[in-house]
Amino acid sequence: MPKVDTLKYQSSGMYSSAILEMLTVKIRYKEPTGDVSSKLEFALVDSGVRFEEASEDFKFAAAVVGFGMALRDSPHKGTLTLAQVAEWGRAGIGTDAGGYRSEFLTLVGEAASLLSPANLQ
Repeated sequence: MPKVDTLKYQSSGMYSSAILEMLTVKIRYKEPTGDVSSKLEFALVDSGVRFEEASEDFKFAAAVVGFGMALRDSPHKGTLTLAQVAEWGRAGIGTDAGGYRSEFLTLVGEAASLLSPANLQ
């Protein structure tokens, strides 16, 4: 049975607000012809940057995550709307190599039209 890492962000069940790390991503992989796995570990630190000042990639990623939460009507989405998702997506469209980000915005628009109050009656 694999060993589970000890809790990093909890101490006696209490979260310490002094920790600037928000999360840690751990990835384990094997080379295609390898037998031994390697582990990469990345900590995400809150640098205090406002969302408006975030990179285009971050804004677009937030739009994609928000879209999923809105479609599922997740209780964790708060007051997020598909209009906000589209706004974040447009702010993060960047150079859009391949047109995938534009295609995503089209999907958001289609979902918004399908979920409009007029279509729910």
